[in-house]
Amino acid sequence: MPPFQAPCHLRALPTGLGRVAVLAAACWLGLACAAPSAAQAPRRPEPARAERPLAPRADAPALAPEAARARVLLLRYLREGLRRPFVAHETTRLLQGQVRESQQIVKQAGLGAMRVEYQSPPAMRGEVLLILGRRMLRYVPAEGVVHESRAPETGVLGRAGALVEGLRSGAVRARVVGREEVAGRNAAIVEVRGAGREGFFKRLWIDTQSGVRMKIEDVDPSGVVVSTSYFTRIDLDPVLDAGEFRPGSLSRREARPRPLRTRPLASVAEAQQRVGYAIREPSLPPGYRLVGVWVAPAPVGRQAVILRYTDGVSTFTLSQHPAPARWGSRGADQAPRPRDDRGAIRWVSGGRVFILVGNLSPHAVDRIIASLR
Repeated sequence: MPPFQAPCHLRALPTGLGRVAVLAAACWLGLACAAPSAAQAPRRPEPARAERPLAPRADAPALAPEAARARVLLLRYLREGLRRPFVAHETTRLLQGQVRESQQIVKQAGLGAMRVEYQSPPAMRGEVLLILGRRMLRYVPAEGVVHESRAPETGVLGRAGALVEGLRSGAVRARVVGREEVAGRNAAIVEVRGAGREGFFKRLWIDTQSGVRMKIEDVDPSGVVVSTSYFTRIDLDPVLDAGEFRPGSLSRREARPRPLRTRPLASVAEAQQRVGYAIREPSLPPGYRLVGVWVAPAPVGRQAVILRYTDGVSTFTLSQHPAPARWGSRGADQAPRPRDDRGAIRWVSGGRVFILVGNLSPHAVDRIIASLR
């Protein structure tokens, strides 16, 4: 297979322990969306465009210098960093409860074309996550199969649009709070906050020259860092193999689709007609809304309901199904277990098994669990 040389017009603006943390950081703005594949033919270089600031609404208050600079950097990240090819070594740490860490090699060939190869911990070594447009494929060597799922329907363009509109309206605030060197690159630290006390809170380290996101932190409402991912090495002029960004590169075995590959139902009410138990909906963190409902097979012939929510930037899913009768006393209420290697939190309440997957703050997780008791 001939090497894939990154198109030069893409040069000029991310992953985790467990697969969920990878998607939360690498796909903070939903990289898994409809986008050109890395294998397509390179286009001719486009002329350089002058950097232009994000125009606020006419009724928006005047911006402080650090806020205006943050908007320029975020636009560079969205317009250039998400498209620029690179190969990077990354470390991700989950800081909720017991600290866990993973290392991975991240390869980005363009918008919506990313490959993440796990190096550690030992239980995940050899796993590969491949993001191609709206498709997400995960190869698990221990199972010898490829799991496939669909990305949120909003995708990167929709989420980027929501972020830009939020910046214009003032619903999203951003400011530059410092500078730091990451993997040998000068990066500006941009703090991004959603509206309200409990809105999303993230810090991004954006390379001031390339616009690539070098580091990201998720912060809970009290100011405690929940997770962090950062590059330790990066090559911004890589020679990539187009074959690595094709599904066939993961395994010769047939890909096994996951339930979320099916189209979502129109509403919770429609899902309710397909299951024999009352669907329970959680109390949502501020700003979150329902974006998808699925009914999928569960143990012992039962049906599970999967609910997906987003605040326009972050996403989480909640699945539920009745505890099997054969569980006996195990079907009684159980306290939530710590996050597993997939980043999932599992508990039993009222004879119902719940599984929460998403990079939420401890405060948001407690709120959801308490509402389902």
